[in-house]
Amino acid sequence: MRDMFSYVFNEGKWIETDKIYPHDIALFLDPKEEKIYIWQGPRVDSVVEEDIEPYIDELKIKYEKFKFEKLGDVIPLKVEKEIEEKLDVSFETTQKIDRDPQYFMFLVFGFLGLISMAIMYIFILNPLGWDASNELVGIKIVSEVQYERWIELSQTFLIVSIVIFELLFVCSILTKKIFLISTAGLASLIQLGTYKYISLGVYLFDFQSGADPGYYHILVTEIAYYTLLHILAIVAVVIPIIISISAIFKDTKPISFKDWKAKRAEKAIDLRKYSIITRTARFIGESVDNPENLPSNRELLKKNKKTIDIKLKPID
Repeated sequence: MRDMFSYVFNEGKWIETDKIYPHDIALFLDPKEEKIYIWQGPRVDSVVEEDIEPYIDELKIKYEKFKFEKLGDVIPLKVEKEIEEKLDVSFETTQKIDRDPQYFMFLVFGFLGLISMAIMYIFILNPLGWDASNELVGIKIVSEVQYERWIELSQTFLIVSIVIFELLFVCSILTKKIFLISTAGLASLIQLGTYKYISLGVYLFDFQSGADPGYYHILVTEIAYYTLLHILAIVAVVIPIIISISAIFKDTKPISFKDWKAKRAEKAIDLRKYSIITRTARFIGESVDNPENLPSNRELLKKNKKTIDIKLKPID
């Protein structure tokens, strides 16, 4: 016996189906639990929704032993699985938004950030290439001069990277997209944290005793721990940025600067329609083109009071 039967409403009839669409109203009949779940697709017209009510009432009379349940935000797992298997959205197309300058700049600084990180981590992970001791097992040797130069170069590239990611964060705020803001903010914080970590300098590792003057002995295990931390930082920054960049390419369409300016001008006109000057002018019957001719606040109050008094006069 089947666990679930699916029906869609079509031309006054309930028809069994193996596919449902976003514009459908469907029934999922569970004979074992004696329940009928009513599902409305996201594209269902409100008129259709009203017209179908009498047909559902007929079913309630016919299947009086069954409990009818209208699906909302919370959907039972077995019904959700059935919907996922049968829902066909292949014909649906995603409406892309314009790739406004803030999105374009996010792409630019996103790519620059990835490039800066690639160069930066070549220096930061340099300890992996330090010479191993021939006499001591599990020890790497580095000169004081080489160590100090490594710290300085790492800090320099980190500063460049921090500036890029701060600009990326500003662009993300302008997009007003939570995921982009979170991605850029996280990247900025990780880069700042990495800078403070590298700035520990000679306190970054626990140097071992017995080294020749002008050299440091460092345990391989410490370098491995250091490397692991930076790999986690790379993953935490790079993966969200790649996802963000991919999403922008997927969900936005290029727009020329000329078209963007025209769109901004049109938006400015729309905003002006609802400005305080316009509302006041419409109320008192003055022209918006001559805002300097608008009366004072005292005069407006008098006119408002007069209007209110007229409205409150009793009807003879």
